[in-house]
Amino acid sequence: GDFKFDGIVYKGSHPPLIPYKLWKEVQNAFTARGWKNKCTKGQMAYTGLIKCSGRILDEEGNLTDEICGCAVTGETRRKYRKDNTYRDHTYWRCSNSSRKCSQRDVKYMKEMGRKVSYNQGEIEGLLAQIFEPLHFTDQDRLWMQEMLLDYHHRESDRQKVNFDALQSRYKMLQTYLDKTYEDKILGKISEDMWAEKNDKWMLEQSQIRTQIEAMSDSKQEYIEKGVLLIGLAQRTGITYESANSEIKRKLVEIISSDLWLKDGSIEFSYRKPFDLLVKIGRAS
Repeated sequence: GDFKFDGIVYKGSHPPLIPYKLWKEVQNAFTARGWKNKCTKGQMAYTGLIKCSGRILDEEGNLTDEICGCAVTGETRRKYRKDNTYRDHTYWRCSNSSRKCSQRDVKYMKEMGRKVSYNQGEIEGLLAQIFEPLHFTDQDRLWMQEMLLDYHHRESDRQKVNFDALQSRYKMLQTYLDKTYEDKILGKISEDMWAEKNDKWMLEQSQIRTQIEAMSDSKQEYIEKGVLLIGLAQRTGITYESANSEIKRKLVEIISSDLWLKDGSIEFSYRKPFDLLVKIGRAS
């Protein structure tokens, strides 16, 4: 069915398994009961968050232009002490075991002065880079609030134009549906022609409803993210450092996207509106 990616609704190539209305009702029921997605046993906080930006090696161990792109996954290793007690340690590295990736090659990474795997503290230290530009003075914070509010007003005006256009098209389609139904009853058009047009216009109406709901959701999401960043701006580094791994991942996901591990550092992009706030902070 239709799906939303990065705030934009796309038309899927496969028919939906269940009606969108039913799916929405189930999600609302989960939210009302306070149910949350939980990791199953064996999964780790940063699973699926980072991809490997290493390069594939040829048979002679030379770099090719092909990027690995596999997930960076965690592996738990149990280390026993002399008193027979033990402690579990989690190490993160590229999951590509079928092909030679530069970031799994010990010799290559040693020459680069880098490591093949990273313990939990090291991977969290790399992710902490995301929050480094988010330290602002009180004056900077007030200025950013004004800039964010201005940006929000401009985005709201743009969304209103799109919203009005979608509503207008929806009403027009309803007029078409009513008219063709009357024409079918009066025998002016065939049953097949009515069915074809009816299905086509009802599908477009469904897509418009989805777009309108997505616009409302993205607007609320935008406001929540902006408020969250302003609230954390003064103490974001401390908040991240003192949080557990689950909260750390959530903070990383809220603020950034497209995370890649490349030669011992994390490359990423800031999500909107955080990209704007970081830009403003750097310019202040």
